[in-house]
Amino acid sequence: MSCHKQGTTCDPNILFFNDSKNLKQEKDYGKSILIHQRAQQPDLYYALAKSSGEIDIDEMAERIQRSSTVNWADVVCVLRALHTEMIDSFKKGEIVRLGNIGSFYVTLRSNGVLVQKDVKEGLIKGARVRFRPGKEIKDALKTLDFSKYKPESSEGDKTDPENPKPKPDPDDGDEEAPDPTV
Repeated sequence: MSCHKQGTTCDPNILFFNDSKNLKQEKDYGKSILIHQRAQQPDLYYALAKSSGEIDIDEMAERIQRSSTVNWADVVCVLRALHTEMIDSFKKGEIVRLGNIGSFYVTLRSNGVLVQKDVKEGLIKGARVRFRPGKEIKDALKTLDFSKYKPESSEGDKTDPENPKPKPDPDDGDEEAPDPTV
């Protein structure tokens, strides 16, 4: 049993195992089982983008209408036609380049094989559309401001270790409030 790591030559006696934490190589001495030993690495946390909302085609058309001489209906019509033309282009194997916006192209997910002539359609697991931004969008991304997400609750969030829920004050709470009419 052997695996092939994309872009490398493969000795059939070496197995590659990638658990997304580390890459481990083991010699296969006639055994069909690879013993995996997890590296002693701490779990890592990564920053993620948090959306502040979303915009649909109607809102995008409204914004474009306000900043141009084209009316809303024409903008929607053009965006829907763009959608149709992009699908047709992907079916033809074409890359869709939209000037300074960027390029859309199809990539494939497939099983790997050791010999090029063994590559066939049946190995394909699926297709995806990828986007490569143009220079102006890349430059705009460099100017983004980043800050740590803070929950809207002012009392804290028990899931946020830097802002736990406050402990109850023993002097507050279970007592009856004074009657303001007295």
